Amino acid sequence: MKKLLLFLCVIPTLIIPSVSYAVGNLSPVHIEGIYIRESRTDIYLKQNTNNPAKCANPKRLTILNGETPNSDAMLSAALAAHMAGRRISGFVGVCHDGLGKVSAIYIEES
Repeated sequence: MKKLLLFLCVIPTLIIPSVSYAVGNLSPVHIEGIYIRESRTDIYLKQNTNNPAKCANPKRLTILNGETPNSDAMLSAALAAHMAGRRISGFVGVCHDGLGKVSAIYIEES
């Protein structure tokens, strides 16, 4: 029975290797541009992030439109920071299409 339980706990982690479980805070970065698409918003950065989720592209982040109740607020914060020339930091939980998927965003002081 113990072997079966161990087997059932280990196998799912081996079957789904593409899911990123690393999470963390972003280092403060300046925004180069924002590309709003139908299903998501990509944030282009002037420099690489510290890439806490180890995503393929450390110079871009994404916000999935409508995924959370605060998706629009995160987009508004990114736009405000970009227009004011301020840096952003935040939290990345997983990767989406090779980009860090933002789940929290913070506007840094100048």
